[in-house]
Amino acid sequence: MDSSNVYALTVMALTYASSGQVGDAEQIYRRMLDLDQYGESIAYEGLADLAMSRGDDVGALNLLDTAIEIERARGSLHSVALKNAMRAEALLRLGEKEAALRATEDALEFASGDAAVLVPGAKVLVELDRADHADAIAAELGASVSRSDRAYAALIRAHISESEGDLGEAVEQVEAALVVADLWLARMMLAHLNLEMGQQELSAKELDLCRQRLGEGLAVFLNDRPTFRLVDISNTASLQAMESN
Repeated sequence: MDSSNVYALTVMALTYASSGQVGDAEQIYRRMLDLDQYGESIAYEGLADLAMSRGDDVGALNLLDTAIEIERARGSLHSVALKNAMRAEALLRLGEKEAALRATEDALEFASGDAAVLVPGAKVLVELDRADHADAIAAELGASVSRSDRAYAALIRAHISESEGDLGEAVEQVEAALVVADLWLARMMLAHLNLEMGQQELSAKELDLCRQRLGEGLAVFLNDRPTFRLVDISNTASLQAMESN
């Protein structure tokens, strides 16, 4: 295999990670740091993704801060936006709400309509009680010709409904998203909502579908950008669903 093939190396790293060989995945990402600029960009996100999956949000932030400095110097503002979206997620998990908001705003400034920035950004905004801003993002995605973007719009509105305590409406929004596009994230959210509503069997069914479609969860926005941490969350949720039965 051509070692300069960033896509192939990313797939290999994610495959290792999903099979529990996280050390091997990390080694591949570190090899990618010495490839071209795109390979280095993906590698930093991959290493941060692995760190977040094991709860090392501080380590992830250190990696992302280094990567952002490099990307800014190159003028790669969209890559900066993708990494700031990850930073916001890590900062929120650390309870750094103001910093998470700043990172989200920085990410959204150069999102360029990319769902990989807009959707995580909207989710952080909802958790920071800025549902109006998240709804504006949903409106932007909902006006897209892309079926997946329109489905993401419904998922954002589902997050808003959940934050307002209306789980039934949230489920309806996710089901509406699935009609438009059968996204892995929609299945994952439906599993979460069903578990919240005490519907363990329905939750377990959706989580089983997530496991069957593992490859989608590893790079959930279908853009080579690693999201192994989301698969890790789905595995934890699966255990919770089984324990609740």
